[in-house]
Amino acid sequence: MQITSDKTELLRRIEALKQRVFELEEALRKCECSAGDQYKAINSSEPRAVESQLGREALLQLTQFTVDNAMDAAYWIGTEMQILYVNHSACKALGYSREELLAMSLSDIDLSHPKEMLSSYSNEIKKNKFYFWESIHQRKDGSVFPVEITVNYIQFGDKEYRCVFARDITERNKAEEKLLESEERFRKLVDQASEGFFLHDTGKIIDVNKAACDMLGYSREELMQLFVWDMDNKTGPFSYTKAFWEELASGSNFIFESEFRRKNGTIFPVEVSMGCVELRGQKLTLKLVRDITERKQAEIERLANLKFFESMDRVNRSMQGVKDLDSMISDVLDVVLDLFDCDRALLLYPCDPEAESWSSPIIRTKPEYPRVLKPGMKMPMVDTVAQILRITLDSEGPVQFGYGAEHQIPVQIMEHFGVKSTMVTALYPKTGKPWSLGLQQCSYDRLWTSEEERLFQEIGRRLNDALTSLLTYHDLIKSEEFLSNIVDNIPSMIFVKDAQELRFVRINKASEKFLGCSDKEVLGKNDYDLIPKEEADFHAAKQQDVLINKKSVDIPEERIRNKNNEERILHTKKIPVLDKTGNPQYLLGISEDITEHKQLEAQLRQSQKMEAIGRLAGGVAHDFNNMIGVIVGHTDLCMEWLDPSQPLFANLQEIRTAAERSANLTRQLLAFARKQTIAPEVLDLNDTVEGMLKMLRRLIGEDIDLAWLPGTGVWPVKMDASQIDQILANLCVNARDAISGVGKITIETGNVAIDETYCSENAGFIPGEYVLLAVSDNGSGMDKESLNSLFEPFFTTKDKDKGTGLGLATVYGIVKQNDGFINVYSEPGQGSTFKIYLPRHTADAIQTKQKRHAAQLLRGDETILLVEDEVALLDMGKQMLVRLGYKVLTASTPHEAIRIAKDNAGKIHLLITDIVLPDMNGRDLMEKITSLFPEIKCMFMSGYTSNVITHHGKLDEGVYFIQKPFSLQTLATKVREVMDGK
Repeated sequence: MQITSDKTELLRRIEALKQRVFELEEALRKCECSAGDQYKAINSSEPRAVESQLGREALLQLTQFTVDNAMDAAYWIGTEMQILYVNHSACKALGYSREELLAMSLSDIDLSHPKEMLSSYSNEIKKNKFYFWESIHQRKDGSVFPVEITVNYIQFGDKEYRCVFARDITERNKAEEKLLESEERFRKLVDQASEGFFLHDTGKIIDVNKAACDMLGYSREELMQLFVWDMDNKTGPFSYTKAFWEELASGSNFIFESEFRRKNGTIFPVEVSMGCVELRGQKLTLKLVRDITERKQAEIERLANLKFFESMDRVNRSMQGVKDLDSMISDVLDVVLDLFDCDRALLLYPCDPEAESWSSPIIRTKPEYPRVLKPGMKMPMVDTVAQILRITLDSEGPVQFGYGAEHQIPVQIMEHFGVKSTMVTALYPKTGKPWSLGLQQCSYDRLWTSEEERLFQEIGRRLNDALTSLLTYHDLIKSEEFLSNIVDNIPSMIFVKDAQELRFVRINKASEKFLGCSDKEVLGKNDYDLIPKEEADFHAAKQQDVLINKKSVDIPEERIRNKNNEERILHTKKIPVLDKTGNPQYLLGISEDITEHKQLEAQLRQSQKMEAIGRLAGGVAHDFNNMIGVIVGHTDLCMEWLDPSQPLFANLQEIRTAAERSANLTRQLLAFARKQTIAPEVLDLNDTVEGMLKMLRRLIGEDIDLAWLPGTGVWPVKMDASQIDQILANLCVNARDAISGVGKITIETGNVAIDETYCSENAGFIPGEYVLLAVSDNGSGMDKESLNSLFEPFFTTKDKDKGTGLGLATVYGIVKQNDGFINVYSEPGQGSTFKIYLPRHTADAIQTKQKRHAAQLLRGDETILLVEDEVALLDMGKQMLVRLGYKVLTASTPHEAIRIAKDNAGKIHLLITDIVLPDMNGRDLMEKITSLFPEIKCMFMSGYTSNVITHHGKLDEGVYFIQKPFSLQTLATKVREVMDGK
């Protein structure tokens, strides 16, 4: 049988045993009922009543019938114990017939009582009228069985009889044996139970089990000498009232807690269960006692844990949902101050003994112990504080300082901060240095319990996590703000859309500026809310492709209209942003407005094209100038030889006029190519323009009004005056051709200061101070296509016989050669305005150009070394110089020129050399010659400029130059200018 210590199971088993005892006793009573009942019937005081009713005979018959059919064996025994009568049950029980039994005595069947013993009972039977004993009867077959014998003495008349009833008690004995076995099992069960078992009669202990002895330290015999209240520390004999015993006897059960006292005097808690049991007809009290020391300790621990978790719940609630670090710390310290009932609670940072200083950002105190430090005030890291921090960091949990603790508080700290006891623990958030959480007791010396240490350590761990979360959150906020500022300040447009509905979730400042909307007006919307449906369909399809393919797409040119409805060109990259599962979550777009860039590209291509054309024009002009130079030179020589009256002279004049017109054409080409050599001088632009007005009015005709609007205080410029003439002449002629019939041309000057902001919004402008020369007309104007090709050489909108297409190209070349820039404003039917910006000059005073009018050719007799690789020009130049009286040495290559110079015995006064020569340029040749003849002078000649003697087409100071083609007059004047040092 399995033994259980469970009280409920034990009680259940005891009740089962009680029921079994009751059943056995009931069986015994049934076995006894027959003989007693029969005896009573025989000795009843009722025979007279029956006799009166039925008659004597009937009574005898009834009696005989009753006896014969009794369940127990019935015998009438004589004085000598002989059997006088037996009933059917006796015959049946013994296996004899009636006749056989009537021939026998009682001693023949009763093995336990011989005849002598039975005879001795006879007087007792007669005396007491009744006798009872148990014996053994033997059947006819020799078997035996136990019987219970009841003998009654009867005197009938003068005769004495003994009426014997024998009851077979075989079953009752078996029942009694089983009862004994059950009681033994019950005893073993009770002895093996963990609860103490006390059976007592109104307090007097009758029986106990082993657990009760072990529990109290008594032996069984000692306990059975005591009353139950002798070991009950809380109750005495007067606690058990009469009403209590009566209620207990009525079947009530009691369960209560008490305290028992052991033999050694120690007290321990118990749980008592009391109930009433009936044993062999006697009502007794059963008390089960369980030692609940462990349960009480568990209850104490449970309550302690409950308090612990309630405390942690308060701490956790003080941290939940708080985003502000100071607020969270203040709330936690308030809770800590209340939980531990201490005088101060604080955080210290950094918990680093190597730091230069420390501070307590948050301090919470009781009113009677105000803070000593101001929150956040930095304190120097003195040795005493550093030592406490080292101990704190070296410990795995809370550390106590103060009287009775493992560590003492330095006297300086006790006196300065008024602290008697403190408990601290280190916090290690994942961001920054360690912190320290501390409790301070100022009113008395305090040692915190282990439970308090455990709670404090757990609060520290939780606060550590909260600090990590909040510090990380604040770092994340700062990082997000930092990244947001970066994104907002990126000049490119950045936008983010959700992958489901392509709605904007983020745009930067550049996008806001481009769209003309704030982010609040854009966020949550898609393209269909902002741009026409056709454009939105196009962009949505592109974006869906990016999300479906999960690949970035680079769109070199994407046209979209801005807030001003201007079409802008964007370079856009669209990137899918995937989540952890690889599915698109957002669409990132980065767009750069490349409209100005594309315009600059177009301008660059135009400039490169113009440069290429310029190089071509310069090369053509160079060779063309050489040919014109030969024609002009020989024409001049012929005209010198002929009399003007001769018919051939007029033909030569026509040839020369045609050559000059050709030379002008080449000069225009060179001006466009910026290869025309110029001699800049400081000019007053108003004076220069006024000097041209008369000629310009003749040039444009009487139907067109020329308005002159000079600016006041116009700054000086430095450039060749002839170039101003070329600019005005070309622009006025173009304006005249654009006016149909009567019209007006306006020339204006003024000062303009251009800053970087203006330049950033207007391509082609350069910051600085400029003098403005503007020419406007009210003519037909130009369309956008014409404006794009306006300065291309040979581009013209005029009829074939009315323009060469070099006028505006020449203006463009002159302006660029002088570091200026030009802008054109024109609309069809609205006329045109050309604005030319020339750099302001601040160094030199304005010079007045004195014109020299040479009436005759200037001559000389010096020796000149002429170097020219074009043979025709070399021969023509020699003839012209010889005609002017000079001695001429000629060379077609630089090396030949050097050799001639070395071989010449006489003095060479002047070197005239072409700039562009084979193997060596003109400047290098000059340096070689001047090394041989230091006093020799030099003059360069060329059809176009070269950087060897000029800077951006402007003649370097002290350098003499003659432009091809040149006439005899020009050559004579220029040579004397060099020779005379003018």
